[in-house]
Amino acid sequence: MSWSNPGLIGAFVAEMAFGVPAQVKERLSSQVLRQPLGYSTIEDLRELQYATAGFLHQNFDWEVHPDAIQATADVIAIYVFVLEHLVDPDRPVVIPTPAYMPFREVLEALDRSYIEVPMKLDDGRYTNDTEGIRAAFEAGAQLLVLCNPHNPTGRSFAASELRAVSDLVADYDGLVFADEIWSPLTRRGTHTPFASLSAQAAAQSITAISATKAFNMAGAKCAQVILTNENHAEIWRKKGWIPLKAVSTLGAAASSTAYSAGAVWLDEIRRYLERNRDELVNFVAHQMPGVRIHTPDTTYIAWLDCSELGVSDPRSFFLERAGVEMTEGSRCGAGFENHLRFTFPMPNPIMHLALTRMRSAALSIP
Repeated sequence: MSWSNPGLIGAFVAEMAFGVPAQVKERLSSQVLRQPLGYSTIEDLRELQYATAGFLHQNFDWEVHPDAIQATADVIAIYVFVLEHLVDPDRPVVIPTPAYMPFREVLEALDRSYIEVPMKLDDGRYTNDTEGIRAAFEAGAQLLVLCNPHNPTGRSFAASELRAVSDLVADYDGLVFADEIWSPLTRRGTHTPFASLSAQAAAQSITAISATKAFNMAGAKCAQVILTNENHAEIWRKKGWIPLKAVSTLGAAASSTAYSAGAVWLDEIRRYLERNRDELVNFVAHQMPGVRIHTPDTTYIAWLDCSELGVSDPRSFFLERAGVEMTEGSRCGAGFENHLRFTFPMPNPIMHLALTRMRSAALSIP
């Protein structure tokens, strides 16, 4: 369970230890045996469009025309497309924090400015600070990065929360990059796609989704951009061939099959992850002194608050004392140096071992 060292338990990489659906294995095996490993064909991409549209309808009651769905290598490629072609490079980007690490790192690599808006804790649940976001738009921001379900807190925002964000963004004629890569892990009827809220939300947003998180195919290099604004779609028709070239032929086939034939497997994975989550939350709450946790609605990421642990570097502490590797909170935003991102899509006994090691380490602090 370590990506770096034997003996370590890796709880930092957002991929699962549970394989992939049998139908995906069969599709890829068949594809390789037939040797069609060239560029993706029009038929391949069309299959992906229809499979994605069917999944969106079945799981979120969201009717999206297949032509509004385009392929790209990953969500970050879509993010870069938005930054390069849809927003003014001289205006800052709004990033609610804690945030998925590359949201900030990409901006820094592109020499773009951004404004971090720390999320608020409301009765034990993370919420967007709408007044902070408004202040960022007042300061000249144009784009809001909205990750829903949220990485790393696991929040799945309610429709009412999303409408408030949409109305706020509309006041400044702003845009929303809606990263919904984790949405396939949500149970049917529990996720509201931002662009499905209203014509206003559809016009002000560009949505990124992928089968790779829910179906454990991070290396497949295939994501989908959902273009619900005709101006954005026109720009994609002119510029989108660049990210399209990076789509994996096998990734497109795997994604189409996962969306159309992976429902039973996905239900089983959801149940397993929910059991892991419930055990994790209970263990941290009752057996790990100095560490607090807020129950994630979905995803397989837990956000641990180690402010009361009494150590200056929680990541190094648990790595050295417990042999558990996690992501340091400082990578997710300023002010989160005492937090850790713990991924739990692992066999339950391995997770339990990680937690018991961490408990022993916490109890060893004088």
